[in-house]
Amino acid sequence: MNLLTYIQNLTVRGIHAFSGKFFHRQPAFPLADRLLADLLRLAEIPSPSPQEGERAAFVLERLRLLGTAPWVDEDGNVYVRLHSAASAEAAPLLLFADLGSRRWHPLESLSRLDAFQARGAGLADVLGVAALLYAAEAVSQGRLKSGRDILLLFAARSFEDPESRVFALITENRFNHPFAAVGFRGFTLGSMITHARGIYRMALSLETLRNEKESEEEEAPKKKESGPENPNLVVDTLIAAAARLSASWASNEKIRLYIRSIKALSGYGRTPSEGVLEFELESGPPPERSAPQKEPESVPVPAGTLLEEAMAGAKAVAGAAIEHPELKGAVTITAFVPAGDPGLTAGLSRLIGNIMRDLRIKVREEDGSDPSAFLSNRGIPAVSLGIARGWEGLSMDTVEIASIEKGRQLIDKVIEVLTSGVEFAEMPDKEQR
Repeated sequence: MNLLTYIQNLTVRGIHAFSGKFFHRQPAFPLADRLLADLLRLAEIPSPSPQEGERAAFVLERLRLLGTAPWVDEDGNVYVRLHSAASAEAAPLLLFADLGSRRWHPLESLSRLDAFQARGAGLADVLGVAALLYAAEAVSQGRLKSGRDILLLFAARSFEDPESRVFALITENRFNHPFAAVGFRGFTLGSMITHARGIYRMALSLETLRNEKESEEEEAPKKKESGPENPNLVVDTLIAAAARLSASWASNEKIRLYIRSIKALSGYGRTPSEGVLEFELESGPPPERSAPQKEPESVPVPAGTLLEEAMAGAKAVAGAAIEHPELKGAVTITAFVPAGDPGLTAGLSRLIGNIMRDLRIKVREEDGSDPSAFLSNRGIPAVSLGIARGWEGLSMDTVEIASIEKGRQLIDKVIEVLTSGVEFAEMPDKEQR
């Protein structure tokens, strides 16, 4: 827009304002606005909750209004199969997203909206769900043609939850077993995790065995001594366990260990009697693409096997703290994502990368943990995609509204191309043509 046009528009709006006439502009991208409306509504619904019941109810209502027939399994996961007359018997394309959010807030999740940005707590967490609802609407209303059936999955439990079995339920069902899968997440538009690392998140929780009366009797003389210099059994044991864990994996190039947090819990004026050490194991980075291939001296151990061995070792090292006679506790696994199979997903990643380049979306290949690895480990090519630009804050997410239209176009094109029967196993990269 040049300066003359800007002045002309400003003058017209001023005349309308002073004359009492208001000019209502039609939305530039009405389909993206529908996606944005679902996003804002979903973010308001409380989460986490048992089986994400309220969010699942919203999704079910939207799907039924579209004339589809969704169903819910015993774990609360919502499914819907969008049928295609072109190839009803072929394996479907799976699209998936997580219903939950750990950053919902009763006030901050009531999003603020202006012409350029949407801001609210947990917006990034539900972008994927809004994207699936958009896809369901586009296909069911005939705006988007699909050459195969599409299976949509709205997961009620986090994909990282060790007790989640949603992908196993899908792949064990012959009728719903997909030929490929795409996960939708929030940020960042254009990014793809092409090398999915495996992770284990674990927690060592400790508490003292002394009862309340004994603790009060011992507390009084300690307060008269040097105060802050007094040792505390729980805190010192957690710090020592963290040091042992860090030292055990300091020189390991294939497995990395991170200390996420140490928390000590106590009442006012009391030394901590409970505490938690949270740590994470991550499989190492893949080999550099540009590095020359050397003949291996021995058969390489799969990343998944190395991660399992590291998990068992870390559990033993952390569990040694529980052997103290005055402490009790446990080592638990709080999250798990396996290492993916980059060879299986390479063709799908190249195909989607080419689609993004056609749409003038900058492609960024990354490595990190990705729930699509659950599927690639089961022989199904799978990737996860961001569908908007923005940034996550500690208490507030910001979404660039203009980027949602590009994300919507990406959803359309991915569905159209993947269900057209294209062979992506040997798909060349456009940048290498």
